[in-house]
Amino acid sequence: MGLSCFMFAAVYAFYRYLKAPSAWRMVVVGIAAGLALASKHTGILVFPMLLLALTEILRRDQAPVDPAPAPKRSRIWKLAGALVIIGIISVGILWAFYGFRYEARADHLQINPPFASFLNGLSRPRDIHLISTVGRWHLLPESYLYGLADVRIMSDFYSSYLLGTTYPHGVWSTFPQPSRSNRR
Repeated sequence: MGLSCFMFAAVYAFYRYLKAPSAWRMVVVGIAAGLALASKHTGILVFPMLLLALTEILRRDQAPVDPAPAPKRSRIWKLAGALVIIGIISVGILWAFYGFRYEARADHLQINPPFASFLNGLSRPRDIHLISTVGRWHLLPESYLYGLADVRIMSDFYSSYLLGTTYPHGVWSTFPQPSRSNRR
């Protein structure tokens, strides 16, 4: 429920920001996106949603019925900069929820299995590379990365039920997956 509320809030606040840009509205988008990230691991999908909203706005500005020229580069750079600032704010909020600590356990205690071993449970090498790179650079808390990897691993091994059908694996519309081609 929290994820749905914060995702809706982030997308709506971004829409409002695009209609009348201001620093306050940009901060509100960042806060809502950060709360979506903190509420559930699949909240990370808020960023592709914001990119889709941005491309829709830019596409609408370039409609063939409008003889006006394409949006100016300065507007595109402003919107790209706003997305970067929104990302920084939201990731900052996520870090605040994890106490600004990278390690999953306090006092440098190790989780069993270690992070690198846990990532080997992922079925796709690109997923392993992406999550391990984010971990190596300490861009997100280690606990959050464990959770992201776990969501991805579980999508391959647990059955799911969607619209009256039981599937032996996760369905592409219920788990974040890079592609549909490697399902069992």
